[in-house]
Amino acid sequence: MTYIIPSQTDKKFTQTNRGDLSGNIFVTKNINFDQEGYIKLSHAAVTQYSEDNDAAFDTTDALFTSDDGVWFISDELFRVAQIGVSDFTNRSADTNSPSPGVEEDGIYFNDTEVVTDGSVVKYLSSASTWTSVSVSFGSGAKVLTVWHNANTLVTGNNNTVKFINTSWAINGTVLTLPTEFKVTSLVANGDALYIATRHKGNGKAQLFVLNSIKTTYDGAYPIGSFEIFSIKSFGSSIIALTSLGQLLRFNGGGFDELAVLPSYIKDSEWADSQNDYSKLSNRGLIVDGDVAYLALDSSNESSRPKYDNYFPGGIHCYDPKVGIYNRITPSFTKFKQTATIATGSVNTTTDVITVASGDFTNAITGTPIVYKRVSGTVLAGLRENTLYYVIKLSATTIALATTQANAIAGTRVDLTGTGDSSQVFYLFLVNDYGWSYSDNRSAIGILTSTTTDMEVSDRLVFTAELFNNSVDRTVANYLNPLIPNRGYFLTPRLSSSSIEDVYDCCLIKYKPLKEEDSLVIKYRTTDKIGFPVNLIDENTDNWQATWSNTTTFTVVANTDGTTRDLSMVSVGDEIEIVSGKGAGTLTHVTAIALSTGTWTVTVDEAFIFAVAADKFYFVVDNWKKLATVTKANSLGKNYYRQVIDDAKSKFIQFKVELRGVDVVIEEMQVGNATHIPLN
Repeated sequence: MTYIIPSQTDKKFTQTNRGDLSGNIFVTKNINFDQEGYIKLSHAAVTQYSEDNDAAFDTTDALFTSDDGVWFISDELFRVAQIGVSDFTNRSADTNSPSPGVEEDGIYFNDTEVVTDGSVVKYLSSASTWTSVSVSFGSGAKVLTVWHNANTLVTGNNNTVKFINTSWAINGTVLTLPTEFKVTSLVANGDALYIATRHKGNGKAQLFVLNSIKTTYDGAYPIGSFEIFSIKSFGSSIIALTSLGQLLRFNGGGFDELAVLPSYIKDSEWADSQNDYSKLSNRGLIVDGDVAYLALDSSNESSRPKYDNYFPGGIHCYDPKVGIYNRITPSFTKFKQTATIATGSVNTTTDVITVASGDFTNAITGTPIVYKRVSGTVLAGLRENTLYYVIKLSATTIALATTQANAIAGTRVDLTGTGDSSQVFYLFLVNDYGWSYSDNRSAIGILTSTTTDMEVSDRLVFTAELFNNSVDRTVANYLNPLIPNRGYFLTPRLSSSSIEDVYDCCLIKYKPLKEEDSLVIKYRTTDKIGFPVNLIDENTDNWQATWSNTTTFTVVANTDGTTRDLSMVSVGDEIEIVSGKGAGTLTHVTAIALSTGTWTVTVDEAFIFAVAADKFYFVVDNWKKLATVTKANSLGKNYYRQVIDDAKSKFIQFKVELRGVDVVIEEMQVGNATHIPLN
């Protein structure tokens, strides 16, 4: 018998999130299923702007796009003309500028930008002047939508909904919902306005429907949880995400379940009925064609563990052909554009480039870098929008390498020209490969050709709040198609055909690997008591580790020896860093020891960007490394077969990690035969 993923008959991948015996994919992180029949590594998330740039760029759970750029609603209002290349600007210097804060909203209506700001709605009436429209709202979340068929801006707060026309006049008609409900999200589709709510008393939330502007609603449809987080148009109807983790579609008289999140089948409390701050913001759900994206806070609200190993946070994608899967995890890897590199700064004899003081302060040898000719002649020896790696020679001199390995070895690119007078580099200061464990709500938007440079950025932009070195930092992320990323998928448990099978080989088929691409195949055939090891709790720093160097970290044990007890961890176990410096790194224990109250752990792969004293959270699981597939050892065959020694069990399960840029897997096969028959 041979297990084949995906099925040879339909070539479809399915992730149901209903357990490890369901579907043909169990868990994903940074995976793209856009092309049917293929598992592709998603592009890497990059931070273009963060709270480090401006303290007012705090928790940002709403953003929107207009013909003038992308707008972020934080403690103050921020705008960027073009994601990937332009600078962010704080609009607090505008006349009557909004100061929206958390749980406010923004939208493009009547050919201008509109933002809620406490008791008023403000619209951009000129290039830098905002005009207020009083809606007399109280405290709490505000939401906006455009009802195109009524030519109206709709806004909601608490249990009231109000209407603004294109002359910026408030319609005297006010829709008042029952007092036990508060508005969480609004959307119009055709002639109908849909109003999502939260039940204040932990009862059943309802979806209210309005067919014209009036004081009474036309329909109310209860939902099986205390809150509808967000609703958006989806085809001829709408979709809704509930506080139970169900993605539902309204069918005109009730709801059809489209998919569920992993939290739906767990006993842990993902959302909190006593906390008004939802796990998905109103602007955390967006529809793009026939798929939807959800910007999720996946941390558990009030139960332990805080992090579910099988529910990484970030951007999840609902695809009707697949289900809901993790598409992107947020990152603190920072984008930086260097100062102009003059022609006189390029030495074609030594292949050394002189750079501005401070541009490479936080870069090390091995840092990814992209060359950009702004105009004129390309620097001979380099190609535009191509990935290189820094060889750092001094604070103001660098050379370039074609691979990270070449950079570390000091093998320089041969520069045969000096380029033009306005050329720059895009520098990517690597912090991680995506945070699986992130906290707080975030927002997501779809970019257009005018709001992004498509050479360096994909179409998604989103925010996240990351717990970096014990400090929360809000980031604005976009996806870069040029720099390396890491992601993985878990198969379901492949059960034996009888009592016990021998699993003798694994075959992976893939598209050609580039020089530094790789696949890391892992498996397990036993359930280990106490695993996965996960006691993450950011309030008490449980499982917070500190890098000593690039291959060693320490964890201080609690005095009672229980909460931070690593005694169950063995050499060979997998360490997965889920947040902090090195997040997204999967590595394996080569040594572990306890001395004077501190655990010291050594791992088999270096995270070269680790700096002593940097912190991170991690989990441990009993994945055994089977093989690492590279361009070199696959010998150009684009498949790899690995014998599995002594794998006799009632099940086998695989974890396959993809590393690099645009790495694609076509198929996975697992061979097995009966070891202990039923009779």
